[in-house]
Amino acid sequence: MNIFEPLTLDPARNTTAGEDYLDLMVFEPLLSYDAHTMKPIPAAAQDLPNLSADGRRYTLTLRQGLVYSDGSPVLARDFAYGWSRVCDPVVGSRFSPLAFVIIGCEAWNQLDPVKVDPSKLKAARDRFFSEGVVPLSDRVLEFNLTRSAPYFPSILAMWLGAPVRESDVARGGEDWTEPATFVGNGPFVLSEWKRGEHMVFTANPRHRIPPKVKRWTMITGADRSQALSSYRSGRADVHILDPLRGEAAADPTLKDQLVVHGNNCFGAVRFNVARAPLDDPNLRLALAKSFDRAAFVRDVMHVGMPALSIIPPGMPGYDPADDAQAFDPVVARELFASSRYGTTTNPAPIEFAVPSQGAFVGFMQTFAGWFRDQWRSNLGLEIVLKPEDQATSDESKKTLKTRALLSYLEYCPSNADQNGYLSRLAESKSNGPIARWGYTSMAFDELIHAADSTSEVDRRERFYTQASRLLSHDAPLAFIWYPVTAYLRKPWVRGITDSPLDTYPGMFDLTSIYATSHN
Repeated sequence: MNIFEPLTLDPARNTTAGEDYLDLMVFEPLLSYDAHTMKPIPAAAQDLPNLSADGRRYTLTLRQGLVYSDGSPVLARDFAYGWSRVCDPVVGSRFSPLAFVIIGCEAWNQLDPVKVDPSKLKAARDRFFSEGVVPLSDRVLEFNLTRSAPYFPSILAMWLGAPVRESDVARGGEDWTEPATFVGNGPFVLSEWKRGEHMVFTANPRHRIPPKVKRWTMITGADRSQALSSYRSGRADVHILDPLRGEAAADPTLKDQLVVHGNNCFGAVRFNVARAPLDDPNLRLALAKSFDRAAFVRDVMHVGMPALSIIPPGMPGYDPADDAQAFDPVVARELFASSRYGTTTNPAPIEFAVPSQGAFVGFMQTFAGWFRDQWRSNLGLEIVLKPEDQATSDESKKTLKTRALLSYLEYCPSNADQNGYLSRLAESKSNGPIARWGYTSMAFDELIHAADSTSEVDRRERFYTQASRLLSHDAPLAFIWYPVTAYLRKPWVRGITDSPLDTYPGMFDLTSIYATSHN
């Protein structure tokens, strides 16, 4: 299989696509995801968490007899240490906000390890282990939260919860993820890592479910054409595609081996809600309703699905009945005419920021140009493409007043829960990529706060659905499309269960993958 060269295999620090996949090859968290339903299921824990009456304490018991690949026992304190690294400001995990709901995590994480007195760092760390994530015995672990958070099991199912041994990190230092000290409880062992060439994983015979594949080689050094050549020649059994390139379309043999499925991402035009004229909700909704998403997917992207709301099909909370942004030029023109911009004499053109350098310049020019033509045709609105180099773009993003009026946003949450889309992106205090562009709504926040704290499943679903529909109607984003995942798979590769959360094939059922004879 071809895979990006990982920058790190540290579960608390990974940043690029595929690093989470590699972590799950070596480690098994307390929970995992059912690949079909995307619901949390027991993994290293013998059952789903036992929840206290107030919804703030999650208690988990490890399965009997769990061991690492070197034969030593897996202990509750290893999970506690793994989670501590997500919160530790010295580690600097970009995923730490996901764990802020754990008592002591946010306070510790927000300390500056360079400036603050070491005694304060130690006190914060001690509090995390005594009040936040507490090993009650070798097999029992307790998570104490600042508030009720029914979405928390979806976070426990992430690779972040790997049971990392403190002794391995101490012994290996910054290089603890090298094969000698990268010891896990997952289905595979990292046996070899030759940077720029390959990584070799071998089956962990001590894993509770021995994998069917005995040796798994990841090709890391090849460019796209080299990796595809390796697949064509039979030296690789799986090849990850960029679906936008159409690499398999012209070859009937490859086309028969092509697997395409939905993922957890969405793409949208993001509006700077804090700047006129996009502070007018009628104008935003007019823009959202005045382009043909089906035509966009067909003519521009060539793959994917039209999107009308924030959560894609296959993910918890997908709402096929949300049609607030459905293409309707007549209603769009009425909304436009009722907006302040539509009644302004000689209004200034609206600028759409596009990159002026990098690999996607040509594509983004085409992309933004398509919307400019749609809005000119359907609304009589002039959009100006504004090329920005990276330095200009970074500088403009520093304040709401200087951020672009229109820009492209593509987002893929890390946990499979409505909270990962709605709360973390748009709640007014979330610092998410919708809230940061000026969106604030008391009604939306109230629904989100209720959903994030309500344990009764049906009520929680209703709150999230209402919040999602309100977001679609308020239109801080014009939803465009749901991207897809695509890869090539040889006929002899079996047992892969594809899921929307996969960064690479079969991410949540690795032990079931196998290969039959090539002959």
